Amino acid sequence: MKLLSIALSLLLLYNPDLFARQVETETEYKDAIVKQHKDLLINFSKSPLVISAIVAANEKNVGIINIMQLDANWQLNRKLQKSVMHNPLAAKIIEFIKNPKLDIAEMMVLDKNGVLVAVFPKPTDYWQGDEDKFQQPIRINGAYVGPTKWDSSASTYQFFYCILIKNSAKKVIGVLVTGLDVSKEYLENQSSQND
Repeated sequence: MKLLSIALSLLLLYNPDLFARQVETETEYKDAIVKQHKDLLINFSKSPLVISAIVAANEKNVGIINIMQLDANWQLNRKLQKSVMHNPLAAKIIEFIKNPKLDIAEMMVLDKNGVLVAVFPKPTDYWQGDEDKFQQPIRINGAYVGPTKWDSSASTYQFFYCILIKNSAKKVIGVLVTGLDVSKEYLENQSSQND
């Protein structure tokens, strides 16, 4: 057994990347974090809680003029904020964000128009339909990983991982937007570059 231990030590000494490889690029950070969360988020996007909330929101179909009016008054409209931040779906989102094993800083469930169905924490806008986090997954018909940047509403360096939400007929009915926190990795990487 001691001989095996010595051989393993020598192997690691001459080839330290054999068992553990340090993540060095932003893309590698993001890929690792997406991989860690992907299955959870896909399963969540297919859950009856998400699907029923989006179907109900899409049935309202209030029209773009009304959406723009609601968006313009979002910051002052406490009733509207409460409707998307204090519902059963938002409660589940809060559970994800509070879970220390996850790197989720924020999450939004958007309807087919890019309107908030459930969210936490409160974003700047009610309507997300003009933003890449809504448009890109629809354009590419798949998952979208956005750029890493500072998000003041979540107080983190994060990137958005966005996946399409589809009904049983495989028709897109909404988008799940998840802000994945890379603050620790980003700050560690910045400090090592400055050394």
